Amino acid sequence: GRAVLATRECTFKANKQLGVLVQSGARAEMQGDEVSRNGAHGLCMQLGGVLAARGCRCRDNKMSAVALLGVGSVGHVTGLNAANNGVDGVHVGQGASLKLLDSTIEASKRMGLSFSGEGTKANIQRVSVTESGKYGVLQVAGAEV
Repeated sequence: GRAVLATRECTFKANKQLGVLVQSGARAEMQGDEVSRNGAHGLCMQLGGVLAARGCRCRDNKMSAVALLGVGSVGHVTGLNAANNGVDGVHVGQGASLKLLDSTIEASKRMGLSFSGEGTKANIQRVSVTESGKYGVLQVAGAEV
């Protein structure tokens, strides 16, 4: 079977690159974790990585709090608190998909929510995006939000 990472109330902090990387069909099930001050993205799903996260805090990462990249990468995120991230609060691109519910994204340096690329899909409900450096939401051609 595929690899599964299950975490509850863990801390992923001040890592040189990514806080958590899940790829190639592996799955992360995260609850109440802190992901902060990492050198790139806090949580990164790529090449078919799958994320199910509830009540996580992603703050002060150099790039995005959450990045979903590539066809087959999927995120279902509820209760995210993302703040002060260096690029975007949440970035979804290159055909990835996201369902984001009941979350707060604040003070992202570029965009609160960013969607790009053909086949990229997002379902956003009850999300507050405030104090972004450029735009609250950026949707580029090809993405469906």
